[in-house]
Amino acid sequence: MGDEMQDSAALPESVSDENLAGFIGDAAVTISAEDKMLRGIADLLERPFDASRQCELAEVLTSAAMAAANQAAARLHSPERGSSS
Repeated sequence: MGDEMQDSAALPESVSDENLAGFIGDAAVTISAEDKMLRGIADLLERPFDASRQCELAEVLTSAAMAAANQAAARLHSPERGSSS
């Protein structure tokens, strides 16, 4: 088990309440967007040539919510996240 931890990224010594709240908020935004996208994809797979389903998925993918989720995902993957400096 110790060998596994050596290969992982170093964890910050402490995480502020602000960083934790930001992480939780960003995680919630990305999970919600992923759920909407997966539902849209599943609907489209049921009827791939249904123009209304195609448009619905296109609207999900180009929505402000998806743009916000992309930004949240970028923050979640940022190496600076969680630093206590």
